[in-house]
Amino acid sequence: MTGGKKYVLFCALFFLFGLTSGYQTKSSLQDNAGTVIQAENVPAAEYFLKTFPDKKIITLSGSDLNNDGKKDLVVIYKENSKKNRMLVVLNLPGKYQCTNSFPAPVSNQLITFRDIDRKPPVEFVVQGMKDAKVGYAVYRVEGALLEDLFGRGMNYCC
Repeated sequence: MTGGKKYVLFCALFFLFGLTSGYQTKSSLQDNAGTVIQAENVPAAEYFLKTFPDKKIITLSGSDLNNDGKKDLVVIYKENSKKNRMLVVLNLPGKYQCTNSFPAPVSNQLITFRDIDRKPPVEFVVQGMKDAKVGYAVYRVEGALLEDLFGRGMNYCC
């Protein structure tokens, strides 16, 4: 194979890999750490997908967010072609429940859990970008309500 043909083959493979590398089916998701998981192995994620069958999960991460000893799930999902949203799927006794939702960053989303006020429940930070704009916000679950405590720049990156 000549150098030119190798170059064309390399470019074609690189292009095809680029098209498929960000694709996630509804049953194959990535958690916040980038680990591929199966939604059917995470009941809270499966609940989200059944509740919102037309939404695509972008990233998710879990922690006990209502101080009941059970892992809840923060889900960032695609609302439409231009906007993302986020909510928490609460793991309640015998059932799951979704909180209200908030706008979420368009790209480079990151979810981190922090005990900011050193008392339960734990808070979480969502940060991300839209183009060159960066933003973050701190959230807390109070009962079944998701509250936006404070942040900076989220109106520019969501």
